[in-house]
Amino acid sequence: MKKHNQDAYVKVLERRLAATEDENKLLKLKAEAFETAIQIAEKQFQIPILKKSGRIGGPNQTINQLTRRYPLVGMDQLCGLFADAARA
Repeated sequence: MKKHNQDAYVKVLERRLAATEDENKLLKLKAEAFETAIQIAEKQFQIPILKKSGRIGGPNQTINQLTRRYPLVGMDQLCGLFADAARA
């Protein structure tokens, strides 16, 4: 009986770890999306926001760049990163 409880506990921990890893990936992607948006704003408006100069871009360039970098991430998920920020 104890072996069964240990196995169940290990499975719960594995699921929690997988969920945490997924959340971590999303948070890294969200951080990169904001960094990319800032870099584009620096270039478009010629104002220093970060210490390092950014990339050339337009209104949709952040999503376009992230789509190229993360081809397996869906457009809805990428756009959702900015929808969440707008609500905050």
